[in-house]
Amino acid sequence: MSAFFLLALLLAAVTITVRSGEGVLDTLPFATGCGILLLYLLAFFGALPLAGWISCAVLAGGCLFLLIRKRTGRNTFAWCRDPQLWLVMGLLVSAAALTAGRVVVWWDDLNFWANDAKFLWYMGGFAGKYGNVSPEFGDYPPAQALWKWVFLSLSPHTYREGLQYSAYHVLNMIFLLPLIAVTGRMCRPAVRMLTPPVVFLLPGAVCGLQYTGAAADITMGCVFGTMLIDMTEIRRLEKESPGGPGTLFRYARVAVCGAVLVLLKSVGFLWALIALFYWFFVCGGDHLRTKLFTAILPVITLGSWGSFCLINRRVAKLTGEGLRMARNGLPIPENAGERMRIFAEAFFRWPMHEDKNPLLDFSTGAWLGVLIISIVILMASERFQNGKGKMFYGRMLLWLTASCGIVYGGILLAHFTVFQTEDQYLQPYNMSLSLSRYGAPLTLGTAMLLLFLAIRIGTDGKRRRAERMAAILTFLLLPVLAADYAGELRAFVTWRVTAAADRQVREVTIDPEGRRFLQAMAEREDLHGRRVLFLRNTAAEHRVKDTYISYEACPVAVVYGDADPAMDDAAIDAARETAHATEVYIDAWH
Repeated sequence: MSAFFLLALLLAAVTITVRSGEGVLDTLPFATGCGILLLYLLAFFGALPLAGWISCAVLAGGCLFLLIRKRTGRNTFAWCRDPQLWLVMGLLVSAAALTAGRVVVWWDDLNFWANDAKFLWYMGGFAGKYGNVSPEFGDYPPAQALWKWVFLSLSPHTYREGLQYSAYHVLNMIFLLPLIAVTGRMCRPAVRMLTPPVVFLLPGAVCGLQYTGAAADITMGCVFGTMLIDMTEIRRLEKESPGGPGTLFRYARVAVCGAVLVLLKSVGFLWALIALFYWFFVCGGDHLRTKLFTAILPVITLGSWGSFCLINRRVAKLTGEGLRMARNGLPIPENAGERMRIFAEAFFRWPMHEDKNPLLDFSTGAWLGVLIISIVILMASERFQNGKGKMFYGRMLLWLTASCGIVYGGILLAHFTVFQTEDQYLQPYNMSLSLSRYGAPLTLGTAMLLLFLAIRIGTDGKRRRAERMAAILTFLLLPVLAADYAGELRAFVTWRVTAAADRQVREVTIDPEGRRFLQAMAEREDLHGRRVLFLRNTAAEHRVKDTYISYEACPVAVVYGDADPAMDDAAIDAARETAHATEVYIDAWH
C-alpha cells in the first residue's frame, strides 16, 4: 500500500500543477507536506495502514480529474515534456535505491531516529502511555519517522532498516526542489539540467552528518529554506498579481511547511519563529492578517503534539533537564572558559563536515561570512526604484546577524548546560560537527534563499550580461566547491564495504545477558508497545549496550535499572511501579 501512497503524492502534485499552473517541482514538496500531515493524523488512532486505502481514493480521483480535463481540450499533460522533471525523478529513485541496504550504526539513529520509525512499522501508530520505545526522547516530534514508515512499509513482511535512509535522502531532496524549480521557469536548457545534481550537493556543504545518519537538522534546513523562498516570492507576487493563484499557492505551502517544520524536531518551533521574523521584518508587514492566518496550521500542529505528549507523559531527558535548570538556575561549568575557547576555534577554523574536501572546507564562521558578503554584494548591485531593493537586502543582513546571535548563542549555552557532561565536545573537531548540525537550518536555509535570489538576477533581462553570468556561476559553483564528496561516496556507494563489519559491531556490543533478554522479548508479542523494566547487573558499565538492546527489542519499550542481590519481591515491584513498566526482567547476577 505504501507504493500507492507515493504514487498518490505524485499524482496529487500533478493535479495541483494542472489546476494552478505551478510546476511539478513546486507542487511536489507541498503534496509531500500534506501527506506527512495526513500520516500524523492517522497515527494518533493507530491507523497508518489506512493511508494506503486513502491513497487509492486519491489516485482514482486524480485520474478522473485529469481525464475530464483532457477532454476539455486543454494541454493537461504539458508537464510531461519537461526533461528537468524526469532528471529529478531519476535522481530521487537512484538515491532511494542506492541507500536501501544501509545499516543503522550512528548513535543518534540507534537512540531515536531509527528506533521511532521501527516502532511505527510494527505498530502502525503512536505509542500509548509509557509505551514510547525511546523514553529519553519522549517529546521528539514524529514527522521524519512517519515519512520513513512509508518507505519501510514497501517491505510489508520484513523489517528492512536501510529503507529508512532511502526515505531520509528522498525527503531532503524533495524540499530542495523549489530551488531547482526557479531555474526550470527561466533558465537555458544547459543550466536547467545542471541544476538538480548541483542543488542536491548543497546540504553536504554545511553538514556532513546527513551522510552518516538521519539527523532531522538537515531536513529542517531544507524545509526552512523553502519557507524563506516562498515568503520572498509572496513579496514579489503581491506586487505583481495580488491574490493570484501563485500567491495563494505559496501561502498554502508556507503553512504546510511550517506545520512540518514544528513536527521534525523539538526546536522546530524556534526555526518557525525565525522564519516568521524574516517574513515580517525583511519582507515587510503588509497583508498582516493573511500572514497570521497562515501561521494557524503550525500552531495547531505544535499544540496537538504538545498536548499528546503531556497526556501520555512523553518528556525528553533534555526537556526535563532544561525545566530543572529554568527553576534552579543555570549551572555554569568550571571549564566554561575552556569550552568557549574550543567553541570559538571550532567556529572559525574547523570544517563543517567530518571528511576532507578536495576543494573548499568552509568553517561555520567562514560560511556565514560568505552569506553576509553575498547579501552585501546583492545590496550594492540592487537597482530597484526608491531604494526598496537596497532596503530589502539591508533588512536581510540585520535578520541574518540577529539570527546568528540567537542560534549560535543558544548552541554555546547548550554546551554550558545540557551538554556539559559530554566530554567529546572538549575537542574542536566534535564541537565543529555540533555547530554544523544544530546550525544547519540557518546555514542551509539562508544559502537556499541567496542562491534563489542569485538565479533571479541571472535571468533578469534588465541587468548587464556580465552581472547575470556572475550570478548563474555563483549559483552553480558554490555547492560544487563546498560539497562533501567523501560523505556522498560513503552514503551512496562505499557503505557496502563496511556493512558486514557494521552488523558485526552491533552483534558483539550486546552482551550474553542482553541476548537472553532479546530472546525472551521475541517470544512475547503481547509486550509490543508496552514498557518492560530490565534490571541489569551493576558489575559492568552497560549504558552503551542498553542502547543497542533497545533498538533490537523494539517495538517493546525497554527501560533499565540496576539489579541488587538483596532486592526482594516488594523492592522489585516498587522499581517496576517507579519505572511505569508492565513487567520486569531481571538480569542474572553473582
